[in-house]
Order: sequence, then structure tokens, then C-alpha cells
Amino acid sequence: MGNIEMKEEAITTQQECYQCKGIGYVTPKFYRKYLDQDLSPTQKRERDYCLDCLGKGHLTLEHYDDKNFTL
Repeated sequence: MGNIEMKEEAITTQQECYQCKGIGYVTPKFYRKYLDQDLSPTQKRERDYCLDCLGKGHLTLEHYDDKNFTL
């Protein structure tokens, strides 16, 4: 079992919100980072939220794949 470190990121990306379907700025708040391995973008985005509707969009790669979005 690897060590888990909680980090707060100040990164802001512009993506489609899963709730309001608008192009809003999505700010990852916290993500789990394993010290011995990198997590996928899906796991890093599990706590994203949209600044347009202020809802937790929970954007994942699966949501983009379902809508045929190109990353």
C-alpha cells in the first residue's frame, strides 16, 4: 500500500461542466497523490467544480468519452 498525500492545487482549467453543460472554469480542489505512482487525470478530477453554476461537476474522462469529446 502506497503512501497517500493530500495536496491543494490552484490549477484552473476551462472545460465543459457536467451539470450545466456550459464552458466554465473548473478548479480542482483536492486530489490524492500516491507518492510511488501517478494517478490518472480521471482520479485527479474527482473533486472538480464549475465556477459558472458552482456545482460539483465531477468531470471524468468517462463523461468526455460518452459525449465523444476530444481531450
